[in-house]
Amino acid sequence: MTGLTKEYILAHSREIHDFDSFGRAIVEAVLTEAADRAAGESEMKINGEFTITEVSAKGCVTVCAWGVCVHVNV
Repeated sequence: MTGLTKEYILAHSREIHDFDSFGRAIVEAVLTEAADRAAGESEMKINGEFTITEVSAKGCVTVCAWGVCVHVNV
């Protein structure tokens, strides 16, 4: 396992696949959480956490947020 280095992450950020579908899935997850918490306010902040994991066997990284993950290949 190489480990997550700046070079490793940047190499994977050049060719992000399914960016639009990942973005739609994140927005859907955030709106679902907002709907569950809604109490008539005019603004709501939703905090989230992103996890980036090296998948050295496949030469890619996985980016996850709100249970939605995307594999980013070089």
